[in-house]
Parts: sequence; C-alpha cells; structure tokens
Amino acid sequence: MLPDWSDLQGNPISHSAIGIDLNLIELKALSHFISQDNINSRNWSVSNDGQIIDESGKALTKRGFVDAIEKLNVVSEQSLIGKNDG
Repeated sequence: MLPDWSDLQGNPISHSAIGIDLNLIELKALSHFISQDNINSRNWSVSNDGQIIDESGKALTKRGFVDAIEKLNVVSEQSLIGKNDG
C-alpha cells in the first residue's frame, strides 16, 4: 500500500519501502535531470541499461540510474492519482 502523500503542499513524499522522503522540488529536480529536453540540450544520451552517456561516450552515471529515477516518478504519480481519486 502506498503512503498518503501530500506533495502538492511541499510535504515529504514517503517512499517507505526504501526509506526515502522526497519533497516535490527534489522530485522535479530528478525528473528534469533525466528529461529528454535536458539530455538533448547537453548532447547526452541514455544507454539501454539506464546510464547517461556524454557526447564523447563516457558514462556519467551508473547503470540503472535513469530507470531508478523513472520508478520514483511512477510511484509518486500513482500516489497522487490514488489520493485525488478518493
């Protein structure tokens, strides 16, 4: 069961399964970092295994980095949908 979040007010978003609390500003920062607009503007790319790669081919992040942030965003969106439906 997902926690009852209230991030639209700037309160922490609890990811209790992994013990992380993120507020809306932090989530937006992570989302922006992996956004296609940001990736493209820096001439980066995302590998098949979720690494951000710079224009010279150097890995800027570890494998799974983009995937992990996308999962955080999905959990947060599901929480908002569940909260707004009830």
